[in-house]
Amino acid sequence: FPTRKLYDKHAVLSMLPWHLQRDISRHSCRHVLQSVPLFQDAEPGFITAASLALVQQTASAGDMLAREGEELSPLIFHARGLVEVLNVSAAGASIFLGSGMYFGELV
Repeated sequence: FPTRKLYDKHAVLSMLPWHLQRDISRHSCRHVLQSVPLFQDAEPGFITAASLALVQQTASAGDMLAREGEELSPLIFHARGLVEVLNVSAAGASIFLGSGMYFGELV
């Protein structure tokens, strides 16, 4: 889905000293790191590595993130709002995912 980014986080961070990369990444990803239960009891090193690897994307109401049957290579952490998961093969049944939930492939 569209990224709607004004800059490349990794390119900007790569120009900074390591301690600033770490602090900025943790701060910019704090809403995800605080809302997803997977990260609640994680070690600080894991939190730092995850925050450096996360790519923040924004979706608007009605945006299609993926179609049924498509392989999702990233694991998508849902930080705010609601995501509707529509199961076309189950006669249009749907579920809603709230903040702190995630979906996709664990690779």
